[in-house]
Amino acid sequence: MNEMTTLDTNNFAELARLSGMATGANESRTPTLIRLGIQHKALTAKQEVKGKQVNVEVVEAGSFRLKEPVADGKTLYATDVTLRPFMQRVYYRRWVNGTGDSSGNMMKTLMANDLKSELKDTEGGFNCGKPSTFFDDWDKVPSGVKEIIRATKRTRAIFGTVTVNGAMDAEGNAVETPDPIPVIWEVDNKEAFTAVNVPFNKLFRMQALPMHYNIKLSSEARELNNGESYFVPKLSLDLKTKLDMLDSDQETFTNFLDFIKMHNTYVLGKWEENNVEDVDDSTKELVNEFINVDTEEAA
Repeated sequence: MNEMTTLDTNNFAELARLSGMATGANESRTPTLIRLGIQHKALTAKQEVKGKQVNVEVVEAGSFRLKEPVADGKTLYATDVTLRPFMQRVYYRRWVNGTGDSSGNMMKTLMANDLKSELKDTEGGFNCGKPSTFFDDWDKVPSGVKEIIRATKRTRAIFGTVTVNGAMDAEGNAVETPDPIPVIWEVDNKEAFTAVNVPFNKLFRMQALPMHYNIKLSSEARELNNGESYFVPKLSLDLKTKLDMLDSDQETFTNFLDFIKMHNTYVLGKWEENNVEDVDDSTKELVNEFINVDTEEAA
């Protein structure tokens, strides 16, 4: 059964909870959603210029990317993107390298409204192995634990629909897109993790629901020490125009809830599969030391 089958647009508290607005400031078994992201490197393609085939930049760095779209399986790129957010969730994820002939995999936890509790993960543990305690002396933290902490990413998943103008493929060819496009936008960069939550916080203070407003998306470059650059999102919330709820929006909202439910069902299944009791005493001691602690740092 869906978490909510009929939207009560007058019940702000319930819709706010379902939309993930209570989040603090501070295997393909799930339904497929198009994934929104930022293209950090410019793309070039061969084009004819004055009778010669030369490499021309066709997608600028900092453009937004739509993967697995409904455009003949191509990845699309655009700089003119408007997001209508419906809800958000947060979770942890960490890439685990494979050993021997086995390939690596992405460990992930349940999706939740906040990170204030221990979240079961696909490896049978919690929080992808990230301790929830605050360390007074970082230098005394074991190197293995440091590696896990650094590799574990707080991830904010924004569910919404996007309107795209001027979309193109990797060769620079114009591509028509449907309007609007349901997407999931997963953000784990530290700066971006906070930035994308700002509109939700503002709307919550206004007692307004996110699906009633659009957000104009853009990006801004950040420089690395090696001279390379990456991009973080900039969000401009449009409060001038309040959007009406359409009949189709209820189906979209329900589909997003179904996606989250399927994600969590998958994680819980993997947790049950991998959560074995016959671990050695040293492992149990390590788990007790780093899991049964105050959770303020995780929030």
